[in-house]
Amino acid sequence: MSNYLDFRTKLEDAETALGIVRRDVDLLSEKEVPALIKDSAAHQVTKILRGDYDLKIARQDYFVSNQDKVFRDSCFHCFNTPRGFFS
Repeated sequence: MSNYLDFRTKLEDAETALGIVRRDVDLLSEKEVPALIKDSAAHQVTKILRGDYDLKIARQDYFVSNQDKVFRDSCFHCFNTPRGFFS
């Protein structure tokens, strides 16, 4: 009979613990996880947009510097040739 009572007590303890775990899982799945996903997604998009923006600025700076070089070289050629640039 003692084994039966010990088993019954352990079963009740396990059922109580399982109820606590189920309540915690419900709380996490209904409130905390969606909020964390939403917060994480907002940060993810911000980083991607920031990185894309930085890349576009770097490309623009690169092409502008190349345009400046071509312009300087063209002006140098134009002013240093006796016949002019389009002759």
